[in-house]
Amino acid sequence: MARPRHDPASTIKRRELAFSHWKGAIMRAGSEIHVVEAEARRAMADPLVREDSALAAQIRDFVAHRVKELRQLKPIDNDEVARAGGPAVKRAAPKLDDHHATEEEVRTSAHRLLEQFENYASHYFEPESKTIAERLAALQREHPKWVRIEYVQHCEATLARLSSRRQEFDNHIDALQRRLVHAAEVGEHDLARKLLQRLSSIHSMHPQVLSDDRFAEIRAEMSRAGKILEHRRSLDELVRRERQVSAEIRSLWHSVHHFHQMARTADHDGEDFRQAEADYRKAVREFQSHDSEWLSAMILELLDVLGDWTHPPPRVEAQLDRFVKSVRESLKHIHREIQQIEREQQGQN
Repeated sequence: MARPRHDPASTIKRRELAFSHWKGAIMRAGSEIHVVEAEARRAMADPLVREDSALAAQIRDFVAHRVKELRQLKPIDNDEVARAGGPAVKRAAPKLDDHHATEEEVRTSAHRLLEQFENYASHYFEPESKTIAERLAALQREHPKWVRIEYVQHCEATLARLSSRRQEFDNHIDALQRRLVHAAEVGEHDLARKLLQRLSSIHSMHPQVLSDDRFAEIRAEMSRAGKILEHRRSLDELVRRERQVSAEIRSLWHSVHHFHQMARTADHDGEDFRQAEADYRKAVREFQSHDSEWLSAMILELLDVLGDWTHPPPRVEAQLDRFVKSVRESLKHIHREIQQIEREQQGQN
């Protein structure tokens, strides 16, 4: 007896994602059967679907169920037009002739309207649901003996719940969007990924609630928030590097200036003077490495920090320009003081 085949977890996950994608695409195709069937052909042509017989069966079953739903929602001649390759025309179900309609015809029409209402309401097609409910209410007023008032009351209650549920969905989507943007802004990538997956599921299952345009807008806002985080980190790194260079130059200046003061006032045979002179000689060697080539490399390094920007904001460019100018002036000041020390030492000799 053959053992049942167990697909690896990665295959199952890939199948679920692909099915969710194509299910959403088929639902977003709308209520025209020929458009749904065209989208189904695109799905079956997907290499992932062709390679996975279980996935292909899932999609075929879903398409069959969706087409059956749509055929219940539309007059038969619409389907015939669609199968012939032309656009389906949205038309109301034939209105019963009050003078010749039988009880069976009226009851059948009422049941059909109720089924249409349930199908539309279950997929959050709120305007279409209201239209069907109005037609059912009109039919009940025309034939109160044959159409139960409970049908109309059920539609009214469902519409009230649908409106409330739709508002809850909208509020939920707004909250998810705010959390997603905040997560992207602060760099919580795992949370952002989970929130985006949740929104993607809503988009796939309920495209009438979360439309293509709205979902694209949410993704764009998340992307902008991520860029803001990257830019903030770039600025932080720029400031860190500027402070590091500034501290390095201040240390050089302090060693040079301290020795200059000691050379003028302290005993040259003392231990403090000898230590200050050693620090000064070391600072001079380091200063000599801070030539124009070093300065150019430092500027390129700082510019590389801002590489996430195609065009850095003017305020950032101005900040960088001020810093480079400050470094140049500081190096010139240190150079002048070293020259002055050398002249004074030569004069003493």
